[in-house]
Amino acid sequence: MYTDGGPDHRSTFWSVQLACILIFISLDLDMLVTARTAPMASYANPAERIMSLLNLALQNVALERPDMIEDYERKMKRNGSMTKVRNIGEKEPDFKTALLQSTKHVISKLDDRFSRLKWKDRNVNMHESANIDDIEDIGHLLSILDHLDEGLSIEKLKTKKDIEKFKCLKNFIDLHTRERQYTYQIKKCGNCAYCTINPPRLSQELFDNLHWLPDPVPVQKDSDEYKSFDDVYGEETDDSGRPSLVSKNVPTSADLGHKGGFVAARARSFIICRECGKRRVVYSGKRLTIDQMRLIERVQEEFIFTCGAPLFPDGVMKETVYVREGQSCNSEMETTYYSDVSGLNTPVCFFCGDTEVITNQEIQNLKQEYGIVRPICDTCFQGGKRPAVRNALKTNKKKR
Repeated sequence: MYTDGGPDHRSTFWSVQLACILIFISLDLDMLVTARTAPMASYANPAERIMSLLNLALQNVALERPDMIEDYERKMKRNGSMTKVRNIGEKEPDFKTALLQSTKHVISKLDDRFSRLKWKDRNVNMHESANIDDIEDIGHLLSILDHLDEGLSIEKLKTKKDIEKFKCLKNFIDLHTRERQYTYQIKKCGNCAYCTINPPRLSQELFDNLHWLPDPVPVQKDSDEYKSFDDVYGEETDDSGRPSLVSKNVPTSADLGHKGGFVAARARSFIICRECGKRRVVYSGKRLTIDQMRLIERVQEEFIFTCGAPLFPDGVMKETVYVREGQSCNSEMETTYYSDVSGLNTPVCFFCGDTEVITNQEIQNLKQEYGIVRPICDTCFQGGKRPAVRNALKTNKKKR
């Protein structure tokens, strides 16, 4: 599967990975490879080319949904993001029913327009989205993995950390999956309990030559040239050669234009990168208005922002509300984030942006020696990193 990496297709999301595992099981596949395009590279995705065709069906079309009752319309106006609207729908089933009814005509009209199109002499087909019953039915397939009777169910897997509660699922993931920044792969191993019940469908010869999709491997260290697929297929590779991982921080022309603007006094909010999950500081010379905050929420919800990209590529807010563009997903957190002018920023790891930070005796000792000790998560600490520190405190000890 090759997607554009939107919120419902991003392979680093646990919900998407769980869906892939269920597809793998339901179709009894020998291997499933999901991949998404890198930021700003959707033009390379064949699936994206359908957009130019779909746009033809939207020419000279005006869409408007019927109004709901006044109270519901007021709630729609106050909550400018789909996340907030969904939250209301969960709390108020009548609101959800009314909204679905209100948008029914618009959806039907779009179905009709798109269904008239042809792509390479083939009709464009429209499909209804999965409903709750469909999702529950496929979710029951997880019981196939529950050979230890641990009570495994989709309702108990809200986050990735919940995997640790189920040894049977963790063993399956360890044996059969490989996760990278832009790919998620699932492959039968041929040697476990699951593969005994569901053996490879390919011939043994073909299955033995079925390997993981390889990572990009530079021809030599610090080279911009990469080895061909044939040279690395079947070899053990890692993600260390990914271009976005090794890129260096270089101020862009936009950053130079905002010289003096990346200071704590102008730090107004933050936005989360859809790739690495780090919080990048949003700057502005003035306090953000309600409308500006809603636009930032919309960008966040649609998972448009990535490290190194402008917050608003064009429009009236391009020069007044901005982020530091000369950074990558490999960059550490900006120190201005911790100034917390808005009072809304929670402590996150200085190195990876993880929200679960730790404290221990070593960190407590550093706080006695330095005025500033940046937060750190357990993963980074166990990996050998130590908290970033600043402003050594003066002691009153007399020199001997």
